[in-house]
Parts: sequence; C-alpha cells; structure tokens
Amino acid sequence: MYFSAKSCNDLFKSGKTTTGVYTIDPDGLGAFRVRCDMETTPGMGWTVFQRRVDGSVDFYRNWIDYKTGFGNLSGEFWLGLGKIHRLSTSGQNVLRVDLETFEDETAYAIYESFSVGNKSEGYILNADTYSGTNKYIAINSLNACIQK
Repeated sequence: MYFSAKSCNDLFKSGKTTTGVYTIDPDGLGAFRVRCDMETTPGMGWTVFQRRVDGSVDFYRNWIDYKTGFGNLSGEFWLGLGKIHRLSTSGQNVLRVDLETFEDETAYAIYESFSVGNKSEGYILNADTYSGTNKYIAINSLNACIQK
C-alpha cells in the first residue's frame, strides 16, 4: 500500500523525522517536492515555503517567478504562490515565521487560520491570531513554514 502524505506533519507522524526534501500531495491534484522541517517543534513537521540563509539566491524577482517558485529546496528558495495556495486550502493551517539576525538573535511569530487565496483572488494572504516573540515581522526577511 502506498502512503501519500498531504503535509510534512503527515510525514512526521508516519515516522519520517529527518529534516529534508520530501514529496507530498496536499489536495489530490498532483504531488510536488517540498522542504520539511522536522526539528523546530518537537513531535511535529512543518512544510517550509520560504528559506533564506546566505544570500545565494536573488529574491528580487518578477511576478511569474513568485507564482511558480524558484531556488533550490536544499538551500534558498520560494516554493511558489500556486503551491502555497494548494497547501493552505484544506483544513486549518498554522503559519510560523522564524527570523534570525546577523548577530544570531532569533524571533518567531505564529498565526492561526492561515491561508493563501487562489490566482483569481490575487493570492491574498489571510492570517489571524498572533502569538510569538516578535509582532513586527519583516516580510522580506522571513523563513516561513506551514503546518497542518
């Protein structure tokens, strides 16, 4: 029997506990590769949709690149608005944003009820109920994860 994970959290629950690149199918419309963070929260996996670590990927991109995604899942990347929409359409989602400064200071924010609209809605971001250590998240410097 073939197990088709809908999220990194599903993979974690099935015994995949190492951070890395995996294949998921969040909505039954076709599988794609994602980076899974299996370490940030004990007992839970997060699907990472943006990662910036060393400046090796230029994030000053056009709209098409932001719709489809760019970079390398093992390094710096943006997953793509279409895939993020697919990740966020079924069920209750949580957005976690982790920040680290050049001085190694860290902060995080968690938003409940997170979703991204579809193409006709302009991929609008919906997020509610903040908790965390920093409510002034700079959108251009975040590493973001989604968990179901």
